Amino acid sequence: MTLFARVAETLELPFHTPSTAVALTDKAEQRRSLKQAGLGVPACTVIPSGLSDPDVVELDREVGWPAVLKPRSLRAAATPSMFPTNCA
Repeated sequence: MTLFARVAETLELPFHTPSTAVALTDKAEQRRSLKQAGLGVPACTVIPSGLSDPDVVELDREVGWPAVLKPRSLRAAATPSMFPTNCA
């Protein structure tokens, strides 16, 4: 969608702006935009890829459980990741 938005903008066609397209396809950006607009959003923590085991344990302490793990974009749902059941 972001590619279509950039093309539409270049060709001056009616479509979402590129920044709106990003907010529609990136959950973290969507939550940031909604919060910035003054709407209530649930707590959200973006987890970077490649965390070391100690970093995962620290994240566990900060976020706590239960937690819902979601891909940041819809495309990421096509490639599920394995998560350890016990980080300690």
